[in-house]
Amino acid sequence: MIFNNLEDSALVEVINEMYKRAKKRLHYTLHLGIGSKMVDFRNMILSYKRAIAACKMAKQFNYPQIYFDDMGVYQLLFIIEDQGILRQMYRSMLGVLIDYDQKHNTQLEETLYQYLKFDSNQKAMAESLYMHRNTINYRLNKIKELTECQLDSFEEKMPYMLAFYIKEIVEKKKK
Repeated sequence: MIFNNLEDSALVEVINEMYKRAKKRLHYTLHLGIGSKMVDFRNMILSYKRAIAACKMAKQFNYPQIYFDDMGVYQLLFIIEDQGILRQMYRSMLGVLIDYDQKHNTQLEETLYQYLKFDSNQKAMAESLYMHRNTINYRLNKIKELTECQLDSFEEKMPYMLAFYIKEIVEKKKK
C-alpha cells in the first residue's frame, strides 16, 4: 500500500489497525514489512524493496511487523537478494573455527561470539560462561591463532560480529 503525505503517528495508527483487522479475518500468522518514507515518487520502488526486506525479517524472526528504518544492521543483510553471498561470507569468516570445533569437540566459535558480545571483557565472559579466565585466555589465544587476527581493534572485530549476525539469519532460515 502507498500512503501520501501522512504524519508518522497517523501512519503507525493506520498500519496497526490494518494489522488487527487482517489478523482477525485471516486465521494464520501475518507478518508486515514497512518500507521507508520517500519524498520523490520515483523512489517508490526503493521503498517497496525495503518493505520486502522488512517483511522477510519479520517472517524469519516471527515479528508481527517491522519498519525497515528500525532494522539496524539487518537492513544490509536482508536487502541482499543473493543469500548465497551471506552464507559464503559467514563461512569465510567463521569456517576455520567451525571446522576446528567439529574436529576437536571445542566451542571456539561460541567463545568468539561471547568475546564480541561482552566487548572483550573476559571477566564478564567468565561469569556468563561459568568458566575460569585461564580457559577463556587459552581459547582466545587459539582463536587468534586460527583466524590469524589479534581482535584488538574495532576494525578487526566488526567483520566477525557481522558474521554472527549472518549466522543468525542463516540458522533461522534452516528451521
